[in-house]
Amino acid sequence: MLCTSSTPKYIILRSNLPKGWLVVDLLYYGYMLSDETVLLKNGTYSDHFLLDNHQLLLQKPLTDIQEYKIKLQFVVDRGRFQRPFSIDTKLDHQNIYGFNTDIYEAYLNSSAKVGTQIQFQLPLALNYEKLKSNDINISEKSIRYSIITSTNDLGLNLINRPKYSELYLTAAVPVSVRPLQQFYIGAYDIETQQLLATARCLIWIQFNDTDPPKFTAKTYSVTLDSTVPYSNILRVTAKSTSGVVTYQIEPEVSEFDISPFSGDIFSQKHILPGNYAFNVTAKSSNGQKSKVPVKVFVVKNTSIAMSPNPWLRSNSIQSRASKLQRYRRGMATDINLMIPEDHPLGLLKKRIPLNHNERVVKSTDINGYLTVHQNGSIELIRELNYELEKTVSCTVQIIRKGEYGYRSINLLRILVEVSKPTASSR
Repeated sequence: MLCTSSTPKYIILRSNLPKGWLVVDLLYYGYMLSDETVLLKNGTYSDHFLLDNHQLLLQKPLTDIQEYKIKLQFVVDRGRFQRPFSIDTKLDHQNIYGFNTDIYEAYLNSSAKVGTQIQFQLPLALNYEKLKSNDINISEKSIRYSIITSTNDLGLNLINRPKYSELYLTAAVPVSVRPLQQFYIGAYDIETQQLLATARCLIWIQFNDTDPPKFTAKTYSVTLDSTVPYSNILRVTAKSTSGVVTYQIEPEVSEFDISPFSGDIFSQKHILPGNYAFNVTAKSSNGQKSKVPVKVFVVKNTSIAMSPNPWLRSNSIQSRASKLQRYRRGMATDINLMIPEDHPLGLLKKRIPLNHNERVVKSTDINGYLTVHQNGSIELIRELNYELEKTVSCTVQIIRKGEYGYRSINLLRILVEVSKPTASSR
């Protein structure tokens, strides 16, 4: 058995615990590894228990059992190898051992700051009064409280105090968090090495009524010459406090499309002179939407279009269209990266693909984490902090020198998602 210092010699079970209650998390207490499977062997009272992956649960109450001790036998499989182990339980027929309540409930605002203490209706502690009234003396100094199952989407830390424990938030509440978070805590006696009691914690997430994304302008308009396919003409920007904003043109128009993350509007074909109007919808990660009108005025190009040489007019437009179409297809609108919090400073492996006649206007993101150089290389210049910044974005301009001396500008967004530190650095 892969015992740890906190693996209990005995687990105390009250006979009145309900069906589905957690007995022990085998993975947490070191009875097995994450890449192993476990089987509960048939025994006298094995039908009272149920294995759900690595968690041992009660399948039915223990009130019909007269014995005071039950030994449960298990077999762990790992490929061709098997390893047996057993768990000793003590039955508390008087139902003395327990927390102040079996189920703790609390409410947490989705905008709660890191370090916020989560307040429950009763202290997170054993019911010492009930223990003492039954002549059971337990030293409060020998009790260690801990979270004994996964906390799912929340970063939590249970801190031990002399007579109780306190639960604190260690990371910002994710935008995609589920409204109900539940997990178990346990009280472990380090002197007798017994898991005395468990309790279930329910945390209800209260979401703020956030406003929809807000555009930086009430309307967007641009006037330009006849455009060629797949060239950027305009960027719209909306800000939201609820994560990443995505964009969509409504209703869909055949002449234009929009990059869903950067807000770059680009032409999908050669645009004839005329007036074009449509709406752009911005959607936040919590589903809030807002719209903004966009107007595009396309006028005749008097430089090449009025040339007396018809071959020059047609071939110039075709050449520009084919080149920009190749560039557009060869280079993604956005670059998305996933970088761990402990990534070393310096150049990243990923870089912006550039053609021989393109360069980047050197740029740094607003918070000073990234620098993008003229040759397309991306450099991390400031240490990342997962708790402060989940995403880092940087918008750069790509300047391309074209035929007949014109210069076109393509906008590109780099989006970096910051992940938790890698396991090797912990």
